[in-house]
Amino acid sequence: MAAEADDGADALARAGERLRWWAVATFVLVLVPRLATAGRYVTTDEPTWMQRSVRFSDALAHLRLSEATASLGEPATMPGGTTMWLGTIARGLWRAGVGVGWLHGSSFLSPDGLATAQVVHSIATSALIVVLLVAVARWAGLVAGLVTALVVGLGPWWVALGAVLHTDELTALLGTIGLVALAHALGVPGRAGRPARPGLVAAGAGLALMGSAMTKVTGAGFWLGAAALAGW
Repeated sequence: MAAEADDGADALARAGERLRWWAVATFVLVLVPRLATAGRYVTTDEPTWMQRSVRFSDALAHLRLSEATASLGEPATMPGGTTMWLGTIARGLWRAGVGVGWLHGSSFLSPDGLATAQVVHSIATSALIVVLLVAVARWAGLVAGLVTALVVGLGPWWVALGAVLHTDELTALLGTIGLVALAHALGVPGRAGRPARPGLVAAGAGLALMGSAMTKVTGAGFWLGAAALAGW
């Protein structure tokens, strides 16, 4: 009995070590194309998110918490808190870079400020993809986690959207991680109902998300993802 327990503990330790290595490799793999994309263009919404981030960081600095919201000003929107936190971090890094002469511009709204925000956003979305990998791996196995992370992490649409200061990819990733964590916590599906081909299941779910317009799962995408997760 003791030997079996030791073997089980060793197996869990090895599995955890493999998952850590895969997590690091995945982070690097999905970060590289995002960094290569960051700083090369400006999307329609980014100047607005930059202004919101400036207002948000100023509100925090002066303890005017009622102004620390994306619903203030024009155009107003919700959600957006996570995006503005990243913009605030980027603004601090931009100021530090200007202070030592590495970055330029008289305002955070300058090209260097936007590029800094895009780099910070790229790092954040890459880290969230690693969290998604770990969540799916613990729920459905390492193969499922890797396929999910690679499909989401390397899809051209996801790469481009993950390298701009915007809320969509953050919302999509955080929502997906939450759903996977909930399914794992509830034990859904049970052992008897687990899919026989987790890689195919993960690929189907990832493609459903990747193919949905604006990363908001459409009706068709939802049912395709639901069917994949059910193991059909």
